Amino acid sequence: MTLTNMQARDVASLIHPFTNLKLLGQTGPNILERGKGVFVYDTDGKEYLEAMSSLWCVALGWGEEELVEAAAEQMRRLAFVHIFAGKSHDPAIALADKLKEIAPFPVGKVFFANSGSEANDSQVKFRWYAANARGLPAKKRSSPGAAAITARRWPRPA
Repeated sequence: MTLTNMQARDVASLIHPFTNLKLLGQTGPNILERGKGVFVYDTDGKEYLEAMSSLWCVALGWGEEELVEAAAEQMRRLAFVHIFAGKSHDPAIALADKLKEIAPFPVGKVFFANSGSEANDSQVKFRWYAANARGLPAKKRSSPGAAAITARRWPRPA
């Protein structure tokens, strides 16, 4: 299967939660393009009932006309959708591309998180994944909730 340009960019730039990344690299994500009512539509026009119930939400600056116009344009197309289970959309891909471009160090992929604790917990899980992938499960030296436990220990003495 040949990936579309947007699917290839997605595979090169994003990590999707709850997704078989090896399979996703072969098949590409299902790119969602717009939404209406309780449905979202992919780039082929196929309709899906959106039932993730606003897994993530964000508050942006208030009264910023540039943000208002950008939000209005995006909301006319696709107000909100997640990237779980191999789904994707152009704004997530474009933001991942931009973050990689402006990062002060080389970045392979971007993982979006909703909070600092979620980001820290995800880092622990990525470390576990890497240890398992390298055949070194003994290198997993933390437990579930390790990020929260670590956060409570700060600031540490010099």
